[in-house]
Amino acid sequence: MGAPLLFISHLQAGGIAIILFIAALPDIKAFRPNRAADPELHELSLQANHVEVQIKSIGMGYHPEGSFVYLFNPELNIDLH
Repeated sequence: MGAPLLFISHLQAGGIAIILFIAALPDIKAFRPNRAADPELHELSLQANHVEVQIKSIGMGYHPEGSFVYLFNPELNIDLH
């Protein structure tokens, strides 16, 4: 059974499904799956959204001088279109 079907059956049984995207580019305002680079990811994201899978995105960055990863946006906007 493929991942989209697993999400659907899990949701139909009363479960919760969440996809979390991590955007690791500084100063971005939103996350958007790159349709040209990965059309399958884009299409699966649309399908997941259609069946009410929660899709979330966070923004993280790397600080090389301090050698640490930091969270700059815990709820980054998502653009699936």
